[in-house]
Amino acid sequence: RRMVAVMAAWAAGMRARGRCSSNDSSERVDEIPISFFGRIRRMKVEKKILGCSLASDGRTFSYIDAESGGIVVLRGKKNVSLQVPGAKITKIASNREGIFGICSNGYLYHWPSTSSKYGRSLSFLSPRKLSKMQCFKDLVCGEGHMIAISKDGSAWALGDNTFGQCGQSSKDKSIISLQMITFDKKFTGVGCGNYHTMLIGDDGTIYSCGLDRWMQLGHTVNWYSGSSFQPRVRQADSLFRALLPGEKVKKVDGGEDHSLCVTNMGRVFTWGIHDQAQLGRLLKTQYGEPKAVSSLENISSIASGKDHCIAIDSNGDIWGWGKNAYGPLGSDNERLIWKPIIFSNVLIEEEVELLAGGASSIILRR
Repeated sequence: RRMVAVMAAWAAGMRARGRCSSNDSSERVDEIPISFFGRIRRMKVEKKILGCSLASDGRTFSYIDAESGGIVVLRGKKNVSLQVPGAKITKIASNREGIFGICSNGYLYHWPSTSSKYGRSLSFLSPRKLSKMQCFKDLVCGEGHMIAISKDGSAWALGDNTFGQCGQSSKDKSIISLQMITFDKKFTGVGCGNYHTMLIGDDGTIYSCGLDRWMQLGHTVNWYSGSSFQPRVRQADSLFRALLPGEKVKKVDGGEDHSLCVTNMGRVFTWGIHDQAQLGRLLKTQYGEPKAVSSLENISSIASGKDHCIAIDSNGDIWGWGKNAYGPLGSDNERLIWKPIIFSNVLIEEEVELLAGGASSIILRR
C-alpha cells in the first residue's frame, strides 16, 4: 500500500472539504488548527495508487486507483469516482477546467468541472474524448491549459491561450479543441507554469512559450517587446548557454512566474521571478536568468508550487525553498526560505513522485 506524505498546508485544504488523517487513522478531520502548519502529515490511502495529481492552485487532489483504473477525487465528505468504461487510466493531470487522463489504450479524456464563484470544482461532467488518436503518453496542466505529448514526440494543447501558453498564434483566448503545437523538434517531456509552457526537446534542451513577464521562458530577449502574448515556441537559449557539454534536461516544472529544471548531471536550474525566494538564491534580486542552485547536487527530481519548489536528491533527502507562508516546505519558522533547506524528519529510501501546487507539497512513495 502506498502512503502519501503531505504538508500540513495541503492537509488543511483537505480538512476543509473532507477527510485526511495523520498516523492516527481514527482522527476525524474537519478542521486543522494553525499550529499544524509546517508539520509533515501522512495521508492514509486504503488503495494502491498508480499516480496522482495536484492542481496548480493546490485545491484539487486526485489519484488513480491501480486496481480499478479509475480516478478518485478527494472532494467533500464523499470522494468522487471517475471512470472510462472499458478502459483503465494510466496518467492524470488537473486544473481549474477539470481533470484530464490518458488511458492504457492511448486515448486522451477530459472530465469538465462545474465550478463555484470561488473557482472550486464542485462536480464533474461525463468524460469527453479529446481526440480519435490513440497515441498519447504524457500530460501536464497549467492554471487553465493542458499540454499532452504523443508517442511520436509531438505536443498538443487545449485551454487558456491568453498569453500564448498553448503555442497557438491565434488571438483566441481559449483553444476549445485539441491543437498540435507546430514545431520542428520532437519532444520527450513537458512542464507547465500557471501561464507558460516548457517542452523538453529530443536534444535535451527546453523550448517555451506563453507569459514572459519575469523571464520565466528562459529567452535571452523578449521577442514580443511590450506584449505578454508570446505564442511562438522558441528555445530557452539563456538556459542552453548555462548547460555544460553533454548536460541535458531530464524534467522541467514551473510556478506562477518562475521555472526550474533538473539535468542528467543532477543539477537544478531556476529562473524567472524571485520576489518570494523562488529561485533558491541568497542574492535578493527581483528576477533572474537561468542559474544552477549552488547548494543542490545529485538531484533526481523536482516539482514547483505557485511560489515554492521542492527537490529530492540521491540520498533520499527532500529539499525545499521559496514562499513558506502556509508551511509547504515542512517548516513553520520562516515565511521566505531563500536557500534550500532539508525537510526535517523525512528521509525517502525508495523511489518517489514529487508534486506541488498552490502552497502545497506531496510526496508519493512508489
